[in-house]
Amino acid sequence: MKLILNQQSPFSIRGDSKGISFLFPMQTLFERYVTKILEKNAKDNYSVEKQVRSVYLSEAPKAFLLKPDIAISQDGQVVSILDTKWKLIDQNALYDNGNEDKKANISQADMYQMFAYGHKYLKGGKGKLVLIYPQWSNFNEMKQFDLGNGLVLYAFPFVLNEADKSALNIFELIQRGVDAETNADGVNTGVNDS
Repeated sequence: MKLILNQQSPFSIRGDSKGISFLFPMQTLFERYVTKILEKNAKDNYSVEKQVRSVYLSEAPKAFLLKPDIAISQDGQVVSILDTKWKLIDQNALYDNGNEDKKANISQADMYQMFAYGHKYLKGGKGKLVLIYPQWSNFNEMKQFDLGNGLVLYAFPFVLNEADKSALNIFELIQRGVDAETNADGVNTGVNDS
């Protein structure tokens, strides 16, 4: 748009040139984009709820509201919690001593946050949690963390130029967890074998 109404130059140069910079809250844009793609691709009896605000970490007194980006529900029950992170994690990360960083540069605070979500939102504190990061050359394989007692967290590489496929892969991952919790009679046992 005429380089934003003639303030000009999209480049950083010396001199009297004026220009306008735009800063976008990429975390918010990524979260909203992933949510829209998940809503578009939700099937069966799944529902996608964004910015859920109903559970507190402390029940007495009610304090420390836990607000995950996305909750996936089936038949009215939350079956998975998803949180988006606009961060580049590295599945090939190494420590200074050359040993593999098994955390892949995932923030410890992000793990604690997801652990709290899992215990407060998922039935019996069991099920699947998904941290969604943008896919890039050093993060293109899903990473799994067993948090104990049937709670599993996945770091998921979301492929931006194949967003629908990424969304379907997330729903397949969630469905495998739901199927594992359902016994042969079709009764949800609350036990996750994966």
